Amino acid sequence: MFHHFPFMFLIWFVVLPVGLVMLVVYGMARIFRKSDTEERAARDEEARLNHELVDSMDRLERRIESLETILHDHMTPTGEEDAPPPPPHNKDQR
Repeated sequence: MFHHFPFMFLIWFVVLPVGLVMLVVYGMARIFRKSDTEERAARDEEARLNHELVDSMDRLERRIESLETILHDHMTPTGEEDAPPPPPHNKDQR
């Protein structure tokens, strides 16, 4: 009866606990890991947001260049601000 004791000890106190721990770790990894489709969707969303950010920055750059051009057109050679042009004279207004 005792000649199987080391084998049973090995199964009950080493193999089964290690297997149980591995199953728990595997289960937790499956729960917390995103699925492939979720990861792909997240990457696609991030790429879309990055593209949108680049487009916004390009528009902002064009606006700044336009403002710099307007500012440069209204500056005198000495760096002082030039007076804005007078409003057009309308004969209907009196």
